[in-house]
Amino acid sequence: MNRNRKTIRSPQELLEAVPHVFGFHPTQSMVAVVMRGHLLHVTARWDLDIACEEDGLRWIDERLSDLCSSPEARVLLVGYGHRRHVQKAIGIVRQSLEVEVVDALIVDQDRWWFADEEQMSSGRSLSYGLSVPMSREDIAASIASPKGLREDDLLETLVEFLDAHDDLPAHELGKSVVGFIDRWSQKVSLDDRDYLDVAVAISEGAARDEVWKILTHESAKTSLGFWKEVLRRTPVVIRVPVLAVTGMVAWIAGEGTVMNICLKEAEALDPNYPLVVTLSMISHQGLHSSKWLEMNCIPLEKAS
Repeated sequence: MNRNRKTIRSPQELLEAVPHVFGFHPTQSMVAVVMRGHLLHVTARWDLDIACEEDGLRWIDERLSDLCSSPEARVLLVGYGHRRHVQKAIGIVRQSLEVEVVDALIVDQDRWWFADEEQMSSGRSLSYGLSVPMSREDIAASIASPKGLREDDLLETLVEFLDAHDDLPAHELGKSVVGFIDRWSQKVSLDDRDYLDVAVAISEGAARDEVWKILTHESAKTSLGFWKEVLRRTPVVIRVPVLAVTGMVAWIAGEGTVMNICLKEAEALDPNYPLVVTLSMISHQGLHSSKWLEMNCIPLEKAS
């Protein structure tokens, strides 16, 4: 799911690369790294406890089977957390997987070990060098739904907007969304009502089609900030379509962390929403964002 390819020469370099690939430091996590030759192609992350449960193990095995279809693919596991806990979890995961795991590493704060090292080993120090963005939790918090008085104010604005809203054809609503994106990209100030206008409009499939028409990798990278602004103002009652669209834009932009945060929340709210189903398929199969050009030639929400 990650757009960056990095040449890896040692376990140390692998561990130093992982946070930059994800865009955050994994904690209490199991990470599977799929390597082909000396290139890190794909990574996938699971919460450490979920990774050891029956459903989690089955999902991991299916996901890695999809990602390791080529004969040169190799899988390395990296566990993040308290060393003893992670060592036990890695043992459970390795025994349960059908794909071959060539090695496993453990990261506990700023030290790392091979999974089969003796407990007395002090491990090796870890330095990430380049600055890494905020934690996954901070990223999720930055696009979380409004709460408290802020939510009440936005809901009041939403009701007023819906009462006064003219019934435009869905494709015209989509064109208005594209217009808001253009204004935002030109640094024109938008208010809460403008962002709520987008959130309401994007619930229409034909309106989303207008957005898909303009999306490329570059335009997705540029407009992802706009969709984050929409998400910050979107109450739960109309949130699922915005989560799904933001997740799609994040995927096309190569921002897998944002995509997966959006997908997790959307699945909790409405796992059967068509675009959420499509996004889940993309995540499950580990599709690269280059597949967007192929998918955009068919009705997107029937792609799954």
